[in-house]
Amino acid sequence: MKALPEPDGAKKESKDDKFSMAMDVKGFPPEAIKVQVLGNELLVSANHEVEHEGHYHAMHFNRQFILPREVDMDSLTTRLDKEGKLHFEAKKRNAPALPPVRELKVLRDK
Repeated sequence: MKALPEPDGAKKESKDDKFSMAMDVKGFPPEAIKVQVLGNELLVSANHEVEHEGHYHAMHFNRQFILPREVDMDSLTTRLDKEGKLHFEAKKRNAPALPPVRELKVLRDK
């Protein structure tokens, strides 16, 4: 499966034993950011609304990343730094072998 393109502000780095990624979420407080893991997908979203003198300002985003198969998703951690960067780190493991390509015969309805 091909990885999704990286959104603006996201940077992935992969070393022999560690995977890391950072993305810019400046302007979103930690309680407005939601991070979910589904298989090898990382889902990051945020909603933040502010009212000031009767005016509302709303910011929203949703990002989806398909992480490499060798990323140990159970070891994935996240932290938000003072500059508004959301950092992800995980250990790497030996990736399981891909199953061989299998061709399916297309049958016609009778």
